Amino acid sequence: MRFSGLFLVFLATAFPAHATELIRADRSETVLRDSGVLRIEAGHVSYRQTERLLSVNADSARLWIPGEGLSEAKFFGRVVYRDSARQLDADNLTYLPRTEVGTFSGKVRVTENDRLLTARRVAYHKNEHRLDADGGVTLSYGRQGIFLRAPEMTYHVLPDSGSGTGGVQAVRVPEPSGDSLTVRSDSMVFANRGDRIEFR
Repeated sequence: MRFSGLFLVFLATAFPAHATELIRADRSETVLRDSGVLRIEAGHVSYRQTERLLSVNADSARLWIPGEGLSEAKFFGRVVYRDSARQLDADNLTYLPRTEVGTFSGKVRVTENDRLLTARRVAYHKNEHRLDADGGVTLSYGRQGIFLRAPEMTYHVLPDSGSGTGGVQAVRVPEPSGDSLTVRSDSMVFANRGDRIEFR
């Protein structure tokens, strides 16, 4: 009980007074180390940070608390991350609260409105609304019937623009179904839901 109270103090000093950080799990273990506190959570882990409007659900997690609040969190198995703008699903997530950068790996899916990005690894820079993705990256615009593919892609979500490198492909499937158009190149830059694409 004494340590639980100390843990709550860490959370209170890590964020502004109106912020709330909640961590729940079926099972929990706390390990005291010289470098700080390691908490191991297992079974339906739920993490909420109200000020940043984000939540993470996963099968298990490891949380590092060096004395100034949560510094790093690793989530494993059926990870679902949500914030006010988008949802990311993955097998694993390493999240750094101070920089608000999350690195997702495994089968990664990023969904927002009619846009879907899939890859094997995505670094999500929340403050910059930027996704750096690699490993069979596909960006799909469902309503436009446009699919952009590349080994590596940087996508700026708010201006809806980005670039792909390493041998890229753009596919347009018209509605109603007809002949599709496929273009391949070494690299590309794109904007406006895939309507503007420059191949290089």
